[in-house]
Amino acid sequence: MRARTRECGLSCARDAVSLKHDYLWIREPGSFIETRVWVREGMVHYNTERPHSSLKYLAPAEFAKRMSREVNE
Repeated sequence: MRARTRECGLSCARDAVSLKHDYLWIREPGSFIETRVWVREGMVHYNTERPHSSLKYLAPAEFAKRMSREVNE
């Protein structure tokens, strides 16, 4: 994950807990490389598929597309 700055606050803490809960705690990695792969998969899923209530139940990627379309119209 990218390093976050202070303004991130509780939102980033919740994101980290969700990532750990959904992708790491339920598995037993055999190596550091395997853990890195799972974290990357989790980040991709979190940003492209997982709906977020704060984004009107859209994934962040879909929300960004819709916002971009609205701005360009």
